Amino acid sequence: MSKVAFITGASRGIGREAALAFARAGFDLAISARTLDEGEQHPHALRDATGAPLPGSLNGTAEAIRALGRRVLVVPMDLLDSASAVGACEAVLAEYGRIDVLINNAIYQGSDLNAGFMALQPETLERMYKGYILTPFLLTRAVVEHMAEQGTGVVINVTSGAGESDPPVA
Repeated sequence: MSKVAFITGASRGIGREAALAFARAGFDLAISARTLDEGEQHPHALRDATGAPLPGSLNGTAEAIRALGRRVLVVPMDLLDSASAVGACEAVLAEYGRIDVLINNAIYQGSDLNAGFMALQPETLERMYKGYILTPFLLTRAVVEHMAEQGTGVVINVTSGAGESDPPVA
């Protein structure tokens, strides 16, 4: 039985590269993010200098994983919808029966994050709390419960500002 890595924020950047690295290492994958197909628009999503959505999609990452000969489950998930994270965990367990590695790579990204103090809105802070703290906590708790039952597992939390610019900052 192959080990399973569940990686959030796998449509582009660090999440996509982590998914490909785990596939090369022989893992089957479950990948999540909001963007299923290239060019989709989402509220609060970051855009390039022309206003276009940043490149990358879950289906594109899945195609690259399949080209490496590994299984992949695409699980749409939005950090601003905590129920979608718990549902994503349930979908991965229904498909594979296990999760050996969880990589919490997805973060809330919004153009309002860097507003000055007087321009900062309470709704932005609520989105930040939900996307940075609450939803990753709920997902981790759901996954760790199953890892404890199987007697093993690893959780990796990633953070980076690289996704906030196009081209990404190293």
